[in-house]
Amino acid sequence: LSVAFFIHFRAKKRGLTPLREEEIPKVGQVLMEGWNFFLPIGVLMGFLIYGFTPTYAASVGIVSIVASSWLNRKTRMGFRDILDALAAGAQNMVSTGVILLCSGIVIGVVLLVGMGIKFSILISTISGGSLLITIILIALASLILGMGLPVTASYIVLAVLAAPAMTMLGASLLSAHMLIFWYSQDANVTPPVCLAAYTAAGIAGSRPLETGLESWKLAKGLYIIPLLFCYTPILFEGPVWQVIETAAIGLLGLYCFAAFFEGFHLGPLSWPQRVGYAGVAACLLWPRMEVHAIGLACFILLVALEKALLRRRGSG
Repeated sequence: LSVAFFIHFRAKKRGLTPLREEEIPKVGQVLMEGWNFFLPIGVLMGFLIYGFTPTYAASVGIVSIVASSWLNRKTRMGFRDILDALAAGAQNMVSTGVILLCSGIVIGVVLLVGMGIKFSILISTISGGSLLITIILIALASLILGMGLPVTASYIVLAVLAAPAMTMLGASLLSAHMLIFWYSQDANVTPPVCLAAYTAAGIAGSRPLETGLESWKLAKGLYIIPLLFCYTPILFEGPVWQVIETAAIGLLGLYCFAAFFEGFHLGPLSWPQRVGYAGVAACLLWPRMEVHAIGLACFILLVALEKALLRRRGSG
């Protein structure tokens, strides 16, 4: 949802308006016309589940796209369409391939010197008994490990090396493993080796580095939510009402955080307003209910002031 908040504010900032109701296609009609596009996804997932390599599964998936297009007269691909699709794919892979080549150098260095594992071992000694410092070090370790290992392998390594240290500092076993699992994915969206972002850049035709930085910006929830795992009962480690309160207030905190980063809420925000929303976000994400109340009151006050300023600008 934090990504949705960013997209919402950016769309409003750029003046994008939603489609009119008559322009929105009916769900049933879309499914009837494009049901065949689900088949390649099923083929890809099926081959991966049955243990085939990603390269082989992707190759079969590409063939299944062509085959499934023939099941619908409107989407049927001819010989020319297939050649155009292959050419477009090759062109998009050029920039991605260069980035992956450079990333491979970084990955090789990390694996050669064993930096990731050595860094993880230092966590328990450097943290000095502080859970927050331990979490920060785990986030850094997951980023370094993620440069050379896939998500699953990175999680396993950190779970073995870092989870015991977290439980010794008071974190529950569930929250420790959930935090490590979430942070194991941050290398995919955090430069310099953000392979998911670079792949998306190749598909979108955008600049890889800018896309990587943008993905890092949009993925703020990936860094904030794991903190709630350790400091709040959001993983159903407390009363249900407290879990609901934490989830709702945390969601509002991410909303304010997105407004701060985008500089837009009901309208463009000045820097004092942005700082105000950042402070509200910090209060709402703080693991104490009395601080939540302060943050909620400040949020209502900020929204009221923003509406008053917008009315004054409109009347002026």
